[in-house]
Amino acid sequence: MTENEIANRVMDAAFQNRRGLGPGFLESVYEGILAHKVADSGLVVERQGPVPIRYQGIILNEG
Repeated sequence: MTENEIANRVMDAAFQNRRGLGPGFLESVYEGILAHKVADSGLVVERQGPVPIRYQGIILNEG
């Protein structure tokens, strides 16, 4: 699968998500439904994974 095909699946799911729910929900609601729709399209989804950040010699695993 190409990057464009992956992007199209994610964008389609995002548009369906926004049209279906409308405005006014917390970001976490949109994220959860988007993750479910993208997974249903056959892609592997990982939500809010940690990102290692190095700051003044300290490594934080924050997202």
